Amino acid sequence: MAEFPALPLWTDAYLADTRHLNRDQHGAYLLLLMEAWRRQDCSLPDNDEILATLACASPEEWALLKPVVMAFWTFDKRRKVWRQKRLCSERTFLDRKRVQNRDKAVYRWKHTKKQYAVAMPNACQSNAPTPTPTPTEEREERKKDNNTVLKGKNGAYAFQHGCVRLTEEHLEKWRAAFPHISVTGTLIAGEPWLARQVSWFNAAAGLLDKREREATKPPAPKPAGPRRGSMLGNRR
Repeated sequence: MAEFPALPLWTDAYLADTRHLNRDQHGAYLLLLMEAWRRQDCSLPDNDEILATLACASPEEWALLKPVVMAFWTFDKRRKVWRQKRLCSERTFLDRKRVQNRDKAVYRWKHTKKQYAVAMPNACQSNAPTPTPTPTEEREERKKDNNTVLKGKNGAYAFQHGCVRLTEEHLEKWRAAFPHISVTGTLIAGEPWLARQVSWFNAAAGLLDKREREATKPPAPKPAGPRRGSMLGNRR
């Protein structure tokens, strides 16, 4: 597998530089770019037989393709290889970025490990005090508070949905306080969230108030459009 499996291809820059290429030249050039990207030194050998094979061309076809395709490459006389300047620049950038990310991860891990090492001696004390209130008591208290209902006469409710149970008195008060929204519709839609709150009644009041303010909020003014003729200039 290649060291960098993904090749960043900036399509705008690529097309700007290669609009003069035909289909076969595009294919050969892209194949050579991908092959060089997969190699450790990001280069191609100076061997026409190998280059023709990498470009999926016959020796005769490569003889016609080479002057155009290899014009994008620079020959390194010292190492006897072909390099593409932008390709090497992208490889250097990604390699440097990888090293930076690795160093950051190592530093972060060492820093986190020190914090855990300091916390561990006090984390497993056998005589640690019991929390007050205990988790069980807190859950029972929350459950009791959340299931508190507003009982009407003879135990009847004017509205009931899940944890929400309202007498006719409270329902009418909320309808009068929030006239621009559907009180029951808002409570039905918000019931899953209300069931998770410590006090569904207080949470419901806050939810209804928020929806009422949203319903009565004046619409934002539309931005003024461009003046006629401003985009193309006024005719004289």
